[in-house]
Amino acid sequence: MSRTIAIRNLDFFIDEQLLTLIFCEFGLILKIDLLRDDISRTSRGEAFIEFKDLSAAEASVQKMHDSVLNGRKIQVQQEL
Repeated sequence: MSRTIAIRNLDFFIDEQLLTLIFCEFGLILKIDLLRDDISRTSRGEAFIEFKDLSAAEASVQKMHDSVLNGRKIQVQQEL
């Protein structure tokens, strides 16, 4: 499995700082990629987070998948 997780169905107002605050409890984050529209630069509701340790990625999926964040049920999965 991968140390990177995919997060889908994010509220469009969630930014990298908020994702860091929420997901840092699972372990050291190496990189966050929040997908944005090329023209408007607004969030597309998807992000990828790379953790230093595989166990952090696994724990974040177990706790955060199907949780509600800013009123939206998010999908969190490990990348292959």
